[in-house]
Amino acid sequence: MTLVLGRTLDPFRSDRVIAILTAAFGLGQMLGPAIAGVIADQTRSLTLPSLGAAGIVLLGAACIAIGLVRHPGPGAEPSSTGSQA
Repeated sequence: MTLVLGRTLDPFRSDRVIAILTAAFGLGQMLGPAIAGVIADQTRSLTLPSLGAAGIVLLGAACIAIGLVRHPGPGAEPSSTGSQA
């Protein structure tokens, strides 16, 4: 969904957007487990790292939802903001 949204946000430079999204994903794949491991070692539990990961996923879902509302895509109907007479 994120890559599709990235293409929608900047259709003329979608390769750049996709590259940034891929780099961010890779960074998260490297840092997430390391940070979760440190937190799990400190707390002796996986509860806090799991809640943190769930929070990040929810934040990402909210960002996608906001992006879809702002940029509904090529097949979407334009919304009416004024009154029709």
